[in-house]
Amino acid sequence: MSIPPATRTERRKAATRKAIVDAAESAIVELGPNAWTLEDVSERADVALQTIYNRVGNRSAVLVAVAERALEENRQYMDAAYSAPARRLNAS
Repeated sequence: MSIPPATRTERRKAATRKAIVDAAESAIVELGPNAWTLEDVSERADVALQTIYNRVGNRSAVLVAVAERALEENRQYMDAAYSAPARRLNAS
């Protein structure tokens, strides 16, 4: 779990980055992994194309950000799955 950004500017940057990654994930799912463009992401996130470069990076960096988020979500599910048997063992 990450610590939320402290300042308003940091919170806005984080929210914009999240919107970009959300939009990229949506574009990848809908259009396919090879067909989406940064322009698609820009439209979906309602940000300027340059904002994507400023907050996330180029197309490769956007793909990495989407993959990192998927891996983090998977880790959370796996942690919960593996901790459940341990909790049951400790309870008995």
